[in-house]
Amino acid sequence: METTNQTAELSLLSQNSNNIASLLEASTVLANLDPVLKLEKAYLELVKEGDSVRGIFYGYSTINLTDKETGEAIEKEAVQFIIDKQIYLNSGVSMLRKFKAANLAIGTPVEVTFTEKVKTANGNVKDYSITLLG
Repeated sequence: METTNQTAELSLLSQNSNNIASLLEASTVLANLDPVLKLEKAYLELVKEGDSVRGIFYGYSTINLTDKETGEAIEKEAVQFIIDKQIYLNSGVSMLRKFKAANLAIGTPVEVTFTEKVKTANGNVKDYSITLLG
């Protein structure tokens, strides 16, 4: 069993050493590189009717929230956008439903507009329009 572990460790070292020269070279030009994308995600919320935002559709993600009533941790699916080199997401049921129905490809430029609040049996829900940009 010890021989197998040593073999695996040697294999891993060998793989890393094959890339080390290119990694070392890349590390010398970091000052010349521009920031491409912030990896931390921010929540996007359109507050007033008529508010809109333009972004690149970036697929779906899962976010962790705390239920306000029970304190229980819950997972919610969210739609993601890239706007000005930042990833934004929104887990609103209405927005998520609209994007799922649109069946957009990742990378599609869109404009999302908060159109109105709609009364439902569970309260008010925000409604949105999605416009393709081109």
